Amino acid sequence: MTDHPGVDARAPEPPARRRPELWQIVVLVVALCFLSGVIGWWINQPADESFNAVDVGFLSDMETHHNGAIALSFDYLGREHDFLVGHFARDIIVGQSQEMAAMNNYLNRAGNPASAADDVAMEWMGHPVRPTDMPGMPTEAESEQLLAARGLAADDVFTHLMIRHHAAGSAMAGYAAERGEHAGVRAFAAAMAKAQRTEINEINNRRVALGLPAVSRQEIRQLEQLHAPG
Repeated sequence: MTDHPGVDARAPEPPARRRPELWQIVVLVVALCFLSGVIGWWINQPADESFNAVDVGFLSDMETHHNGAIALSFDYLGREHDFLVGHFARDIIVGQSQEMAAMNNYLNRAGNPASAADDVAMEWMGHPVRPTDMPGMPTEAESEQLLAARGLAADDVFTHLMIRHHAAGSAMAGYAAERGEHAGVRAFAAAMAKAQRTEINEINNRRVALGLPAVSRQEIRQLEQLHAPG
């Protein structure tokens, strides 16, 4: 084989490109979603808006609630077993991060009231608790159980905790959809409640496909109705 003039045959091969890590993809997607949300807000911001205590309380507390779901999802992905359950976890990370950006925009538009930064959650629903004690939030023991689980047991713990989390979250969102004052927040909350109920069914169906017992309707209903509008 004849060497081509001007080409160093001893030159090293270029380094192989590394695939981006999951967290890098998530950060990029969330950043793009946040940017698009900010642009949309500036374009569509109405001249006069009114937020009541339910709007503000829902937006603030649901950000904390979403953080709980995102933390559970990241904990599961460290011991991911079933590919479809892993897909659910990734969708939750991306989707709920995007919703958090939207909720933060709404809170900015409401003037970031002091009540949004206090240490009391769900006062707007008449059931004040600590933020970590909101229904559906994983306890420290439950988080440790997930971190210790492997294989199908990890699928079991994660899906059960996420169904409970979504059931409570959909109840909170449904309350805000009925009791809020701001039309945009009410519509946002209604869409969130519907999406989380759909995800409950999808995750429960996957549990059955994996040979796990479905989380009972009674358990789900108890959380859905715990703070349902009267």
